[in-house]
Amino acid sequence: MDASELTLLRQINASRCHQTPNCYPVPMPVPCPQPYYPPYPPCPPQPYPPYPPYPPYPPGPFPPPCSPTGPTGAAGAQGAPGAPSGCILFLDTTTTTVPELNGTLSTTANPAAETFLNGTYSNTTQKIGTFKTASGFFSSTFIPGGYWLFNFNVQSSGSLSYYYTVSYVNADGISGMVQIAAGTQSAATTIGSSQGYYMNSLYIPTTYLPDTTKRLVIEVYGVFGPSASVTAYFRNSSQTYVQTTLDCGGGGGGGGTGPTGPTGSGGGGSGTGGTGFTGPTGATGPQGAAGIATNTGATGATGATGPTGATGPTGFTGATGPTGRTGATGFTGPTGSPGPQGADSTVTGPTGITGPTGPAGSGSGTVFGVIKVPTATTNFNFNAAVSTLPASFGTYVAPPSTDGSSFTIALNGAYSINNLPAFIMTAYAYSSVAGYINCQRFFGGQTSGAANVSINASVTTLTFSQITRTANFPATTVDSNGYGLYIYLQIIN
Repeated sequence: MDASELTLLRQINASRCHQTPNCYPVPMPVPCPQPYYPPYPPCPPQPYPPYPPYPPYPPGPFPPPCSPTGPTGAAGAQGAPGAPSGCILFLDTTTTTVPELNGTLSTTANPAAETFLNGTYSNTTQKIGTFKTASGFFSSTFIPGGYWLFNFNVQSSGSLSYYYTVSYVNADGISGMVQIAAGTQSAATTIGSSQGYYMNSLYIPTTYLPDTTKRLVIEVYGVFGPSASVTAYFRNSSQTYVQTTLDCGGGGGGGGTGPTGPTGSGGGGSGTGGTGFTGPTGATGPQGAAGIATNTGATGATGATGPTGATGPTGFTGATGPTGRTGATGFTGPTGSPGPQGADSTVTGPTGITGPTGPAGSGSGTVFGVIKVPTATTNFNFNAAVSTLPASFGTYVAPPSTDGSSFTIALNGAYSINNLPAFIMTAYAYSSVAGYINCQRFFGGQTSGAANVSINASVTTLTFSQITRTANFPATTVDSNGYGLYIYLQIIN
């Protein structure tokens, strides 16, 4: 078979199969490799297999012969978007003043008494309300694409229009907000002065949530003209709601297909008109027999991962592996409660090691006290004296007289005939001429007429006597603190 015969056979086979579903292609012999260039030798003769007999044609009627395709007619007008056929979410609020920041979205309408939101603004865009689904609303991460239709039960005074946005947030309802779709002022719906449903359509792209813990958020914005007000209604017979592409479990069906546009006008002759918009998908027919793959196209991009299937049954437990190395010792736990005290031992234990000597104390290790006494006309007013004696030593006992020369101290019960109080005493009398005069040398015995100190036989009272201003304690007046006599005691035991 030469080249002209091969070409003719191909033309005949192609004309029989052009747009004819019932034709049967004729197998072509493999041509010799091309091209050949001198000085290479010509293609060697090849034995061609005999042509197989053509299968019989099926009984008619046969399809009409093909005619040349005319030019494509103009496309018909696009049909209006179909209404969403998915889940309806009802908006609810308990606040009466715009903006509502904690509104809710629910698949269940609230039948309680009607509520409303009021607000008046001028020449601004103001958020009317934020509405969120509850935690656990989504059962799937898939949000089908399509148009959502917002049905706003509302009325206005003045120039007012509205639009809305759709987002999702984390389970806390605050963090991680991601916007899915947003309306604009140019696509806002004008609200009239009469109460009614004012609808706004927003296209939502196909969206895959990171996980099903997310919450859906719808934010409604008002575009306010001069001194415009809004009153939005909720609950009972005044529900405000949005028709979505979700199913009521939190994912699923898209909106219905819009009506098919009119068919475009055809081209000249017997040409076919332009293809109209695709109508609704019909029911799936039965699966045909498997064909034979010829030229397989490139593999398409991997689709999004579908939802995780249910967990399969648990397999059999494998054999126990070898024991691992012992881990590090954990932290010591808290000390337990003390156990009951054991019986006293009858054996004296060894004397413990003597502890180190403690640090040296300040001074002599003793404490101080002072008795501050105002002057009186003749001697001193011991009735108004102030004492800083420590209770471990004793308590100052003020005498009833406001002009006297003696007083007592009630000693602490720790003192006894075997533990007499030990102290060092000094005194200062204030003189407006000489200043503070040390009077320690004026304390003496009871028979000398000097000032003296004594303790009673039961060691309970310390008595100071002969504290006079004549010679023993020559105070002339009081100092800036209001005192003319200071008696200091350094207590040793």
